[in-house]
Amino acid sequence: MSSSEDAQKVEEFTALIGKGAGYDTIMDGLAFLAEQGIRKPDLEVRWGKLLLAQYRSKLGDRVWNVYERTYLAALDAHDGAARKECLVALMNKFPGSTRVGILNGMGLEAAMKYNEALDVFSEIIKEDPSNQHAHKRKVCVLKAQGETEKAISALNLYLKTFASDASAWDELCELYQAAGKYSLAKFCLEELLLLNPENYAHHLHYAEILYTLKQFTEARAYFAQALELKPRNNLRSLYGLCMCIRVKGKNNLVHAELFKYSAERLVAEYRTAFPEEKSLNRSNILSAAEPTETEGPAPPHLVGMLRTVLQA
Repeated sequence: MSSSEDAQKVEEFTALIGKGAGYDTIMDGLAFLAEQGIRKPDLEVRWGKLLLAQYRSKLGDRVWNVYERTYLAALDAHDGAARKECLVALMNKFPGSTRVGILNGMGLEAAMKYNEALDVFSEIIKEDPSNQHAHKRKVCVLKAQGETEKAISALNLYLKTFASDASAWDELCELYQAAGKYSLAKFCLEELLLLNPENYAHHLHYAEILYTLKQFTEARAYFAQALELKPRNNLRSLYGLCMCIRVKGKNNLVHAELFKYSAERLVAEYRTAFPEEKSLNRSNILSAAEPTETEGPAPPHLVGMLRTVLQA
């Protein structure tokens, strides 16, 4: 379904439930949000509370799933009362549960009680070192505290056990970049490429890191690979190729042809997006003359930006 169709369907569920529709409609509405990946925490809290207030006996054992989902939605919706009610119910039903302990830690995290949250997650990890969720929540807390180096150490410790977790390598890469450690970020991306060699975004990100490290020949190769994996709507790879060739020079046939191809593709992509822009052609962009006035919805700096990238 399109986003507009999704929104219309959500409105229909909201209207029906608002008019007093019963158990089946509420369950269908919650299922629809989950299936479509739609984030509507206010609605989930409202519908969850309706189920718990009016249909608790009908839910049977599913009541605890509703409590958990309503609690997580309440975290997003900043609904302290619903959050507390759901957590108390879960803790009374499942005392000592690791899963409920993580939910408790997330509540402390949402309340910015970071040290208490760290204590909760650290205790869970101590009791169950294989608990991936607790490890990841601990990293999130450290990031929220601005403790980048500690977050890096925690992720490295986690990856010694869970080396195939692509999302963790991606997060570690971002942390290394934030710390200016591009060589280590490069290593993380190499792991991601091994885990998922068909993901164009990994090739593109790797090329950008290589460019930052002034490894222009290697960067050019990975920009080209990213473009091969995603030929359309991949402007970053086209820009990257142009920038690499500008540094290396167009003094051989391969470089000259690749630069021409990338430049023409860039212009074509922008002409598709901004068909009314009269000055978007390769000769104008690469000429010394000032760009003409734009007539369409293109950003006013567009031609100048393209010229900066494409000029030899």
